[in-house]
Parts: sequence; C-alpha cells; structure tokens
Amino acid sequence: MRLLLLKPPEFFADTLPLKNYKEKLLFVLPPALVFAVGMAFQTGNPLAVVLYLLGAYAGLGLWTVALKYVLVVFGEKRTFEDALHISSCAAAPLAVGWIPLVGIPVMYVLVSLFTFFGLVFYFKMDKGAATAALTLPVVVLGFGGAVLSMVFLWLASISTLFTK
Repeated sequence: MRLLLLKPPEFFADTLPLKNYKEKLLFVLPPALVFAVGMAFQTGNPLAVVLYLLGAYAGLGLWTVALKYVLVVFGEKRTFEDALHISSCAAAPLAVGWIPLVGIPVMYVLVSLFTFFGLVFYFKMDKGAATAALTLPVVVLGFGGAVLSMVFLWLASISTLFTK
C-alpha cells in the first residue's frame, strides 16, 4: 500500500498483481474501513459503518464493471479480474473520502489518477486512450443525467396541466 500511495507508476509497473478475488477485496478493506468509520462518525450513528462499508464495496463493483466495459470500446480485451485489480488498487484514496467538504472531490480525483496509472503502467495503454477511457463514463453518466432531468421536468410540466 505504501508504494502505491508514494509511487503509483512504479507500483503498477513493477508489482505483481493481486492473486485472487479475496486478495483484491481485502486490499480495499483498510481504506474502506477508514471511510466507513469516518462517515459514520460524522452522522453520529455507529450502525452506519456497515452501510458505508457496503457502499464503498458497491462503488468498487460499479467502477470495475464500468472500467471493464469501457475498455472494450478501446479494444482492450481484459478480464473482470484485471479490471478489479486496477479498481482495487485505485480505491486506496477512500481513506480521505470521509473528510468534510473536500474529502469526496479529492477522493474522486485521486481514484481517477490511480486508475489512469493502472491503465498506463499495468495494461500498457496509450496515455491518450487511458484518459479517454476515464472520461467516457463521466461524459455518458453526465449526458444520461441531463436527459433524465429533462424527462422529469417534462413529466412535471405535464402534471401541471391536470391540476386546477
């Protein structure tokens, strides 16, 4: 974990991948626990630790699935386990996600940066393709959110026609 945080390019270029799903998921546990405990502390509800921990792992799963299928667009035929390796290693910034106001944005920037390093140094992708692979899900989700917002606004405006 220390090499990942201090020298991410070297970590992805020189370190052997985590062996199996169990190792990959356990690698995420320390930063996910820090995130979950910090967020639960802010809410004042100790039972929220479980929900935030599940949320962290759900986010890891969504990012892994998005990464795997976005890479297909760029001609990368990688397994889910390869994508999980990069996602698990890129999840280290979860440890700062609980900090009020700045934690979540800083976490997202660092996760993106670590994912970029994983794509470039572990998958040996071109830097431009790696950048495009990171931005494509953001653009698609942003466009989808805009379309969904427009649909809800349209539905709301229609509903006003039937009220007096």
